[in-house]
Amino acid sequence: TGRVLDVNRQACESLGYERVDLIGMLPFAFDPAVTQEHIEEIARRLDNGETFAFESVHRRKDGSTFPVEIRVRPFWVNETRQSLAIARDITERKQAEMCLRESEARLRTVLQNLDQIAVQAYEPDGTITFWNKASELFYGYSAQEAIGRDIVELLHSDATRDQERSIMAEALSGNGHIVADEVEVVRCDGSRFTVLASRIVHRRPGQPAEFFCFDVDITERKRAEVALKESEQRARLALDVAHLGTWRHELAED
Repeated sequence: TGRVLDVNRQACESLGYERVDLIGMLPFAFDPAVTQEHIEEIARRLDNGETFAFESVHRRKDGSTFPVEIRVRPFWVNETRQSLAIARDITERKQAEMCLRESEARLRTVLQNLDQIAVQAYEPDGTITFWNKASELFYGYSAQEAIGRDIVELLHSDATRDQERSIMAEALSGNGHIVADEVEVVRCDGSRFTVLASRIVHRRPGQPAEFFCFDVDITERKRAEVALKESEQRARLALDVAHLGTWRHELAED
């Protein structure tokens, strides 16, 4: 039934009850999240000899609540199955997790609204999990169309896919930092252009790592570089012609 047989001093202090008050209580009295179905499921697992943990909420005598992690294990007294439940207050951990979620939400909001830097997040196998507005503008795929697809297959040509996967594998096995480099990518209409891609590995405790890629369209810069190179070549040619004309003029005077 889950009825309390004994408690330690910390349980009394955490819940605000005297020991004599807690003994004999059912979990419903201090755990508002517990249902009869929950009690029956816990009993079934304990009867099978399982040791397991779960999160819940405890309610103090004054009505205030706090989150707990409960680890339960069975033991037997004269062939009667009893259980030991160790409840740990995880208020600070929950607050830290909430702060982290809020921080990540703010960051993703910022990244989502960038219009000059295309940002994508994806799993180690290439599955896209985040696709901001600039990515939609750059590549022509909406977030709905892109998320869930393989980024390597989506944006890279046959000639560069193996190289991209090799770069990802090396980053996962190393320190996670990849030097920014120029990458040719393919839009949804088949046209190609060059971006400066910066990739980092975001390692998450208890979860698979994920990649973040920041792409800057350098098409105009590449065009400017080509135009500058052509201009420099024309200038050198003009100088060569001018020098040749001077030499011929001096030769004629001699």
